[in-house]
Amino acid sequence: MSIGFAPPLSKTGVELTSKITVGYDWLRGTIPISQFDRVRSHLESVFSEPIEFLLSSDGRPRPSQNYRRQYRSASGLYLGVSNFFRDDSDPQQHFMVNIPGSVLSRFTPLQQHTLFCVLYSEGMHCSRLDIKVDDYGKEITVAKVYEAAKAGNFTGFRKWEPYYGPRQRGDVYEGPSTVYFGSRGKSGSGRFLRIYDKAKQSLGEVDATRVELELSGDKASEAFQNISSLEFDFFKQLAIGYVKSSISFIDRVSSHISRCPVLSWWDSLFSDFTAIHFSPKVVVKTYQKSLDWLETQVAPTFAMVLESLAAISPDDAILFFYKMWFKGNENMSEKQKFLLRSWLASNGLIPCVSTS
Repeated sequence: MSIGFAPPLSKTGVELTSKITVGYDWLRGTIPISQFDRVRSHLESVFSEPIEFLLSSDGRPRPSQNYRRQYRSASGLYLGVSNFFRDDSDPQQHFMVNIPGSVLSRFTPLQQHTLFCVLYSEGMHCSRLDIKVDDYGKEITVAKVYEAAKAGNFTGFRKWEPYYGPRQRGDVYEGPSTVYFGSRGKSGSGRFLRIYDKAKQSLGEVDATRVELELSGDKASEAFQNISSLEFDFFKQLAIGYVKSSISFIDRVSSHISRCPVLSWWDSLFSDFTAIHFSPKVVVKTYQKSLDWLETQVAPTFAMVLESLAAISPDDAILFFYKMWFKGNENMSEKQKFLLRSWLASNGLIPCVSTS
């Protein structure tokens, strides 16, 4: 499997409409240490630059807070090798891979997906994954988000905070430059979201409002597994589905959230996409619940019909069975299709996509 190098671009996400693009902006995780040489060699080939072993001034390996050895590329890709808290003979010993947004943005979406697949096949356990949605039509603005947050017109998070950025005496007040939702670390839920003016942050290179979802812990691991296990066709649906399930902006006209209309500027971009919820446990329970319902509610009636048809002609009973199967496939909802793909992926029945 090979991934060609892509030069930096202003739009490095999958284009969903003429207004928005979606991509992945940070990847961090650990891989069994037995795979280090192979993964390092592959990453050097992918990024066309060496990943150098860092030495201290006395010529010894330069340790970090958690790892005995460090490696770094010129562009900022980082490898931390041999965790201080484990013996090197420990089968759980590992190395850490950290690929920041400045490095991932050099890849096209297909190259990102292929890279994820390679790292997943090497046993990577993801601990951080950032998803970006860039709104070039600027239906979403920081000002709209700020006003909605002040009014409590949002769902998905309890905590929010505006950030105004550095200012000097005489600066004209223009409101916050970024609005944050959620918390990082142990006090968070594994989801931390920020909305900001990417045009200002990038000095005009990306003229868009950015919605950025930072996943960590189990949520990052689940999302990475799904992205790497499913075909590239699901790349954009997964990315925007996780964002949509994490936050929404609504008009609180009712105490029942489900009855509150989504604010038009948010709905205009996300209404055509299905929210994808966490976590794997919910998927397993939902799948098992479907089986239980099928056995208790549907199986008796289905058996009655098959018995009656088989009494006349066994071939008619078999034909009816396949007819129901095919008809069910045709009428399967998007939620049911995603549930099926998730179950297949969790059981290793969907192969990792390879792009040569």
